[in-house]
Amino acid sequence: MCGIAGIIDFKRNLTDEEALKNINDMTNAIKHRGPNAHGVFYDEKKGVSLGHQRLKIIDISAHANQPFFNHDKSLAVIFNGEIYNYLELKSQLLKEFDFKTSSDTEVLLYMYEKYGKQCVNYLNGMFAFAVYDIKKSTVFLARDRFGQKPLFYFCKHDIFAFASELSALKILDFMPRKLNKQALHDYFSLQYILEPATVYEGVYKLPAASCMEIKLNSAKNQHRYSVQRYWKLSFAEKNQLITFDEASEHLRLLLNNSVKKRLVSDVPLGAFLSGGIDSTIISNLMTDNSNNDINLFSIGFDEKKYDEQSFAKIAVDGIKRNFKDKADRVSFYSKIVTPNDFDLVKKMVKHCGEPYSDASILPTALLSDFTAQNVTVALSGDGADELFAGYDRYLIMKLYRLLDKIPTVLRNSVVKTLKALTPSMKSERSFNGKLQRLLKIAEAPHKSRYLDIICRFDEQQKLSCYGERMQDFSHYSTLKIMDSFYSQSDAVDEVEKIMQTDINSYLKGDILTKVDIASMSASLEVRSPFLDYELAEFVASLPREFKQHNFQKKHILKEAYKGLIPKELLGRAKMGFGVPLAAWFRGKWDGVLRENLLNGQAVDSGYFTRKSIKDLIVSHQKNQKDHSYELWSILIFELFLQLEKES
Repeated sequence: MCGIAGIIDFKRNLTDEEALKNINDMTNAIKHRGPNAHGVFYDEKKGVSLGHQRLKIIDISAHANQPFFNHDKSLAVIFNGEIYNYLELKSQLLKEFDFKTSSDTEVLLYMYEKYGKQCVNYLNGMFAFAVYDIKKSTVFLARDRFGQKPLFYFCKHDIFAFASELSALKILDFMPRKLNKQALHDYFSLQYILEPATVYEGVYKLPAASCMEIKLNSAKNQHRYSVQRYWKLSFAEKNQLITFDEASEHLRLLLNNSVKKRLVSDVPLGAFLSGGIDSTIISNLMTDNSNNDINLFSIGFDEKKYDEQSFAKIAVDGIKRNFKDKADRVSFYSKIVTPNDFDLVKKMVKHCGEPYSDASILPTALLSDFTAQNVTVALSGDGADELFAGYDRYLIMKLYRLLDKIPTVLRNSVVKTLKALTPSMKSERSFNGKLQRLLKIAEAPHKSRYLDIICRFDEQQKLSCYGERMQDFSHYSTLKIMDSFYSQSDAVDEVEKIMQTDINSYLKGDILTKVDIASMSASLEVRSPFLDYELAEFVASLPREFKQHNFQKKHILKEAYKGLIPKELLGRAKMGFGVPLAAWFRGKWDGVLRENLLNGQAVDSGYFTRKSIKDLIVSHQKNQKDHSYELWSILIFELFLQLEKES
């Protein structure tokens, strides 16, 4: 795992000294992503600068440092990530190429030398990389299928720049810094900014499963680069002939192979273990396939509603029973943490580089830091919820489709009666809070229900809180933006349309962003076996009933591994990796909230009105309603603005 950066100076506007300083400063800004080695390459004739920060995982020798060149030095690569099938690919390349390292970087470079832009179709991994073809005067950028590894870019003043994090681009004084108001408008509802946008106009994320070729010699009136998508997870084609038992057997084979591929490492390796179904399965499979010590990591909280330590211990005991011959090599590391350290919040805001307000990034960062004290690589269960219909919202959408069969007048009458009888929502995690939210969604038109389920700051509420700076642009509703993702789904089943929409938006923009930022801030590599694209394609081809059976979530996953999972874990409700924001804003963070929001940049610069924010705070702290998500998104935005002012 690493950090990459590059500059293409089409018109040689930069002096050699400026170019070298810029690329070194950019890589230094992302040193946490790869603290083990630093390398730069500058082609002064063509104005191309490449920089790399390395976290040594496979072939830890200096020979595998980057930028890495082919034999005649006509190609150079900088690479962030892992190619899990690199040994298979290498065996196919041995007849044509002489290898000088045992790294996947060298395999990647020769795959490009042989197949050019088509090389991405052969790669199974998580990656963001750049290949500079010196002879052809092109630079090729690519990102992995699910977008596990990030890549940001912009082009301004005849200069193209890219990097693994926005923090590296911000080093450049010519990076566009005008805020993207539409992106902000969507952020307040979603907690993250949808690709390809960033918080800055003119600065973009290369979309997942996409690549780009940049032509150094193109005339100014020609397209210098274009983005192409090379893969899409399809839900359209269903395998109607496969039986449930056959599907379960093939699922076990694919997931086992996926875990095995992700155990290749020349440094210590472990796994996150929460006590949930997904991480428990991955930890069992890692134990089964590993000949080394098994290191499992978990964190807990003083707030019992959010603490999963007891379940993690049950999972560990189950692993030791399942693999008695390896029980003495299984080590479980757990720690009680307090994620309400406000310095940690500020640190994560800085690492994100743009507003991102999924508060679970705080415990994820603490878990990553704790894990990195013992190992360099960790496996996780990310991706299983989206693939196997694990979220409550998929059941809710199914339920609402059934309710739609009830006459509208009768349905609305029942909903209004239940709303009147249900106490106000003091906390979203309380029973009353969940019920109030469900009843509100039940009243919504079918088209907007999905957004209502995932939305944390609804359209009318946002508009009523905005100050003059956010009212002076013609915005699209976030519903319209999300509908564009929904309309791209090729699934026939309504629930699977939502699952596919989540994969193309929420998984990439929220979950994988969180994991990348939190883990790399601690110089830890996280690998996700459920996000093997061959596994994902197989699961997507299965009938939805295999995944969501009646009102049971992750049906086939639970059935396939019920022999490994302790019974106490099979039936437990999903807890999630949350933090008690509602309670903090009524207690420990009352002062922090008021100090930052009522007299901060967001108010002073006209993004929000002081009165609207004060009304949210008062309503929340009087227990009239839970406004923790709205307040948190504004607070993160405020901290982002403070950093912008300092830079």
